[in-house]
Amino acid sequence: MAECLDALGEVNYIQSRFAEAELYYQQALEIRKAVLGADHPDLARTLNNLANLYIYLKRFDKAEEFYKRGLAIRKKALGKIHPEVADSMGNIGVLFHHQGKLKEAETYYLQALDIRIQAVGENHPDVADNYDILAQVYHGQLRYNEAAEFYEKSLKILENTMGKDHAELIMTIHNLASLYMTMGRHAEAEALHKRGLSICQKTWGMEHLRAYYSLEHLANFYLMSGRPGEAEPLYRLAVAILDKEGTQSSQLGQLLPNFGHTLTELKRLKEAEVYYKKALSLHGKSLGIESEVTQKTLKAYTQLLRQLGRFDEAVKVEKKF
Repeated sequence: MAECLDALGEVNYIQSRFAEAELYYQQALEIRKAVLGADHPDLARTLNNLANLYIYLKRFDKAEEFYKRGLAIRKKALGKIHPEVADSMGNIGVLFHHQGKLKEAETYYLQALDIRIQAVGENHPDVADNYDILAQVYHGQLRYNEAAEFYEKSLKILENTMGKDHAELIMTIHNLASLYMTMGRHAEAEALHKRGLSICQKTWGMEHLRAYYSLEHLANFYLMSGRPGEAEPLYRLAVAILDKEGTQSSQLGQLLPNFGHTLTELKRLKEAEVYYKKALSLHGKSLGIESEVTQKTLKAYTQLLRQLGRFDEAVKVEKKF
């Protein structure tokens, strides 16, 4: 019965019916507690489901309470050195990461990494995940050398365990490439972005939904490198993929302003206007006029209108930010 309630909670969570999801998860928790006892490790699973929900709802205090209850149960039932204990440590790290508390996140991520290595050995994909997420924290703290070290460790483990052309490598490859770009290691960054796109092409083909991720990364690299002519066909293909899919409005809203910027750099101003307008339409529906992303796109669109000599329209748009 508890399994069914957990599953119903998950279905309602996916459908954004959060009150119903919370109710099902709580019922599952009570049944598990009554049948199995308050210290059974199965309770930790439902506690984590509730905590995940509370993170999404930004009820961070409740999420922390439930994650820590789950951690205590797993330590008592499974011992301190166990993959599920590492999972709980990592979950608390994610909670602090979401709140921008990077130092606290680092503490829990490092504990999760240490436990994971002791439990399964260093050459394991889950250890690679721990290295990758720590690298993201270090990147956010501008600790670039440490971030590079951990991304490189993550990538090496994934290559050893899955092969050099496995799709699981793609995200880490692009993360490391973006870091190299920040560090001024442009040639290495380009090579990695191209490698990610090549793996994507071999795995799914260039018109698959998942291809847009690698296309966007390489296109962003070219745009930031002052090479809009090379960025343009990549952005165009990525936009076509998302347009065809028809359900990826948030990704498309993120992609379109960069495509508009690229076309502006290429002096194709009328075409750039089309994509800026489309981006603003998507932003208005999903983010609202006050969001930072919308305001940034409005500013870029205003600059475009001035380049087109449409100053009165530019002034009207400026009043929106």
